[in-house]
Amino acid sequence: MLNTMKQFVYNNESYAQTLIPVPVFTDTLNVELLVTFIDLVEIDVVTGTMTVSIFIDLFWDDGILTGWNETQTDGVYELVMPNGMMWVPDIQIYNAIGGYFDQIDDYVIFMGSVGNMWWSGRGIMTFSCSYLVEDFPFDVQHCGPQFASWIYPTWNVNISSVEVVVD
Repeated sequence: MLNTMKQFVYNNESYAQTLIPVPVFTDTLNVELLVTFIDLVEIDVVTGTMTVSIFIDLFWDDGILTGWNETQTDGVYELVMPNGMMWVPDIQIYNAIGGYFDQIDDYVIFMGSVGNMWWSGRGIMTFSCSYLVEDFPFDVQHCGPQFASWIYPTWNVNISSVEVVVD
């Protein structure tokens, strides 16, 4: 079955794992982002950083690989694809300290027969924050990661929704 999918991907002349999977390059690919905070590892007011353990899930519809014939895959409508075989949105945390990909362990890509994709990653992330402590101990802090595509402008890769869950 994986060989059938590899042929489906590699024989599709419109698909390249290094290019955004939209029918026309000027089209917008919407990405839904789910961030699950697992653990608060450290807050450092002096350096202005926060370190958290997180899961990051990305969901999008592949506009090129819009589906396969489920009868050729024994009725299977979802596959787990190896990393590196499919295009994945390059969503980054802009206020990250250190290399983003050094801190995220990516797993696999789930591909549905109608072109719906799901990528999941996990890691410990450190990002910068601006802490205002003039009213300590009555201050309220607001700090969080800022997500965006690193390569593509928002009219190509748009984060259409962000859901944050505290586990």
